[in-house]
Amino acid sequence: MRRTDCEQPPKRPRCDGSPRTPPNTPPAATNCSPGPKLHPDHRTWDPEQVCSFLERSGFKEPGLLRNIRGDNFSSLEERKKLLHYIQQLSQTHMETVKVINDPIHGHIEFHPLLIRIIDTPQFQRLRYIKQLGGGYYVFPGASHNRFEHSLGEYKMHEQGSVHMFEHLINSNGLKDVMKHYGLVPEEDICFIKEQITGILDSPIKGSLWQYKGRPKQKSFLYEIVANKRNGIDVDKWDYFARDCHHLGIQNNFDYKRFLKFARVCEVDDEKHICTREKEVGNLYDMFHTRNCLHRRAYQHKVGNIIDTMITDAFLKADPYMEIEGSEGKKYHISTAIDDMEAFTKLTGKNQVTCRVINMDYGMKDKNPIDHVHFYGKRDLQTAIKISKKQVSRFLPETFAEQLIRVYCKKTDEKSLFAATQQFVQWCKDRDFTKPPDGDIVAPLITPHKKEWCYQTSETHRKKLNFQDG
Repeated sequence: MRRTDCEQPPKRPRCDGSPRTPPNTPPAATNCSPGPKLHPDHRTWDPEQVCSFLERSGFKEPGLLRNIRGDNFSSLEERKKLLHYIQQLSQTHMETVKVINDPIHGHIEFHPLLIRIIDTPQFQRLRYIKQLGGGYYVFPGASHNRFEHSLGEYKMHEQGSVHMFEHLINSNGLKDVMKHYGLVPEEDICFIKEQITGILDSPIKGSLWQYKGRPKQKSFLYEIVANKRNGIDVDKWDYFARDCHHLGIQNNFDYKRFLKFARVCEVDDEKHICTREKEVGNLYDMFHTRNCLHRRAYQHKVGNIIDTMITDAFLKADPYMEIEGSEGKKYHISTAIDDMEAFTKLTGKNQVTCRVINMDYGMKDKNPIDHVHFYGKRDLQTAIKISKKQVSRFLPETFAEQLIRVYCKKTDEKSLFAATQQFVQWCKDRDFTKPPDGDIVAPLITPHKKEWCYQTSETHRKKLNFQDG
């Protein structure tokens, strides 16, 4: 006769240090009797596991159990009895999850394992990092931080993020907690790291499937958090909505609508997330929103100047600041990234600087919609592609451009004049267009590009002719 030992799950402390019962622990009435192993999350149970729970809870009516297994409920009394036990499950669930009210997504439920991760010093550090850096000094509403975005992204970071995640798991002993909730750390930690950076190791020659965290049958899972194929993912959805909210910029992309029409279809022996063909315009709006955010906020010239000034301040302070890392080793601000323990503790020359800013739709000069699969109303299983010509004539012809900016730290008239001359020469040597300020001319350099000599003012025209002569 098989025997099941009754073991109490290990206690884990609350956030304030007091002990607590592990989440999703079955009610006290549950006894230990043979039956299928129950996953800690009751929402994953099949009818047989539901019946097992009811039997262990003291429910012994075979007729109702047969109906549950057969998904057949006939009498009102049976329904009431089942509802009573399901309410016990729901009550158990409500006692174990934590609800956070987010300004963008509303109330979000967090699984206890996620709460353990959020409560770590590494995750809490994100509270002190501005999401938009120096943009706060330009847009007063942009005071939100990385912590908020990380929580919001769950509702729907590169290599350094992978190292930080590994440090977070190991230094807080979370592998055992993951096992407690039914996860397999060897697979799931690998899967999470692949969500951040993509394929971890060098491609295996001759292998068509390079990921290790999930099999090829689950290929669509790699298109949710950080979509390397076309850039449509929940990370962008959250920071679009959150940044637009705090910046006062209109967000034209409706991610909730996208989710309503999303489904998984098979394409070339792999499963991909597809959407209805009529949503193609909505997706163009998404990438247009991304471009607008970069143009108006992320690459704002004053915000960039402030970021440069803060960087200079850190560089000057770097030799004088020491941060203790693992095994007591000392690091500076510039080297703390080499040790995650030291990096966790971080919470933030006279020359002409020329910065080249690339503005695109997320895939350099390529149209990301060319890498999106759609499906039609008449055939929900077959994936199709939609060309730009089938959408609208108002769509952009090119999907990338560059902004050239010069930052001069000196503000005296002589230095500014010299910087202006050099910038015009820099543009001319690279066959770039003239800077947009119509007063920028370079009489000492005398550019020979005819289109640069056009001025709306007759006075400027005479001035240029005199200078050219």
